[in-house]
Amino acid sequence: RLRVVNYNIAKLKGDSDSFQSVIDDTKKGDVPVGAFVFQEVMPENISELQEALGLEYELASFVDKADSAHGGAQAMFFKSDSFDEPYGSHDTIYTGAGRNASRWTLTSRHTGDDLIIYGAHLRAFPEGSQERLAGVNALKDDISRMPKGTRTIVTGDFNFYSENEPGYRGLIDMGLKDTSKDTLPEDPLFDPALAKPTLQERADRLRQAKKPIEQQVSDYSAMQNIMP
Repeated sequence: RLRVVNYNIAKLKGDSDSFQSVIDDTKKGDVPVGAFVFQEVMPENISELQEALGLEYELASFVDKADSAHGGAQAMFFKSDSFDEPYGSHDTIYTGAGRNASRWTLTSRHTGDDLIIYGAHLRAFPEGSQERLAGVNALKDDISRMPKGTRTIVTGDFNFYSENEPGYRGLIDMGLKDTSKDTLPEDPLFDPALAKPTLQERADRLRQAKKPIEQQVSDYSAMQNIMP
């Protein structure tokens, strides 16, 4: 078992102590975090992310195809004692709004099995639904080319404003499972008013596809950072 953490860091413009606290909290528990996936990453953020995560996590292939001019790129750090990233296995998928999704392959050091992880950041704002759909179609096309039975996790900041959006339906209809649920941390500092549009209405969620990945009901959780 492993956990995958997804986090839009917004170029690390938030409170640095709060960011570190969230990272530390995600590491707690019996199930290790196998990978951290980040959106809106600028090249200069990489060293700070590495410092926050610690040397137990290794930066996977990082490619900035001018994404910095459109909100930032995708980055992933994986637990280096659990996985290897095969050389040349990374690829990018253009998803609109000047942004590219990343596809990483991780090979388990324990079993030799491969795990595919996607990180994406789709177009924001309600009027961007058609561009989000185009981005989803690009992701679907790439996923469909993976070998049958490939363990695949698709995660990111999808900016869906409704579960009726064509893009959202496109992911679900191809067999991806929305693993999120309406659970808020039991923390007096956690503001449900801020969480609601982010986690429910905009549906920035974790999804899984292809070969089933066992998930317990309590496995999904949401955490809140503090922005200025």
